[in-house]
Amino acid sequence: MKEYNFLQISNWTIDARRCFRFIMLTLEPRYESVLSMRYMESGTGSTGGKSLDYIGKELGVSRERVRQIEMKALRRLRNKAVLKTLSGIKSEVCSLERKVGF
Repeated sequence: MKEYNFLQISNWTIDARRCFRFIMLTLEPRYESVLSMRYMESGTGSTGGKSLDYIGKELGVSRERVRQIEMKALRRLRNKAVLKTLSGIKSEVCSLERKVGF
């Protein structure tokens, strides 16, 4: 098994998070908010993964509407126009992966 330098992995993780946050900025605030609550860490250090019910109560919508917003946001992230805009980030992440050995 290959050993990894902890500092390298930490730096890669930080850079990946920065890239992900930049990608999230391409979304409308409501989409960004739902994805952040579902998949990212909160500012308090607790992990994401909030339930549809929890997010729905926070936003004042039903859990089904939260699910719809989540799916639409994920589709938009897959959109070719967004991917073209972010192609530089992809190459940067790939070079970081090669440096760390992933």
